[in-house]
Amino acid sequence: VSAVGSGSPGKAEKSEKPVNFVPRRRASVSAETSSVTMGKIVQKVVHEKSDDAKERIKIAMEKCILFDGLDNEQEGDIIDAMFEKKVDKDEMIIKEGDEGDNFYIIERGEFVALKGDQEVFSYDNKGSFGELALMYNCPRAATVIAKSEGTLWCVDRLSFRNIIVVSTAKKRLQYERTLSQIELFQVLTPEDRSVIADCLTLELYDPGEFILKEGDELTSDSKFYIVEKGEIECFKKIGEERKLVKKIEAGGYFGEMALIEEKPRAADCVAGTKVKVLSMARTAFERIMGSAEEILGERIAEYKKINADAV
Repeated sequence: VSAVGSGSPGKAEKSEKPVNFVPRRRASVSAETSSVTMGKIVQKVVHEKSDDAKERIKIAMEKCILFDGLDNEQEGDIIDAMFEKKVDKDEMIIKEGDEGDNFYIIERGEFVALKGDQEVFSYDNKGSFGELALMYNCPRAATVIAKSEGTLWCVDRLSFRNIIVVSTAKKRLQYERTLSQIELFQVLTPEDRSVIADCLTLELYDPGEFILKEGDELTSDSKFYIVEKGEIECFKKIGEERKLVKKIEAGGYFGEMALIEEKPRAADCVAGTKVKVLSMARTAFERIMGSAEEILGERIAEYKKINADAV
């Protein structure tokens, strides 16, 4: 069931998947991509709609990070391909075990996802669902029922694959290229970098927004961050004064010190400009980053020297 909630989040959202769903991500995405659009011209689907309807779709899309990687042409194509569906209370939208036909974005209404008789997720006037069966070429993983009247915007299976799956694959390749240019990740194998790319989530922050706060304790939701675009300013309280101790630009990273040492966050990390960061969950970081332990140790020593010099 679908894409998107947030942690400490900027404007980020994380995939909300039904209980016990284990996608075979890399194989299925790659297979669908190659069989759908790579090197193949596909007839675009257009459902005529008013400018007002297009604007309503754009607003609904802003709440779904699945669309963040689309360029202007792809965004226009997905809006053209959408069609409106009015739903009644208690109407079943998708049924667990069925073949996937459409992807759905919620404009308004309340919906609940069920696996068997167990509720696994609920939606309140925002969100999306139905992408798993289309992206991973598997049966519907849950049933979704409307708990109120509502409006959905729908995209058919082929249009979704042509636009979203290809965009997702391109985004993953872009992340792999980004990782290969950062010293920390150059010690890893291409296979390890591919695994990391699959674990990354795009988060967006406005100037002045906090990403990390000094003294915050680690939790299961804690993350490691890579700066894709913009600049991060790191502040530390020294005595009674809050000092700027470091700036991190595109290609840099932060948040690893607390994860490695299992200590509270050592500094405030604040967006100095509009920022795009790629975040990695703590569990993925601990599982994957062992090969880069030496470089991470050197970075921690560097941080401690900077902090000492600032006193």
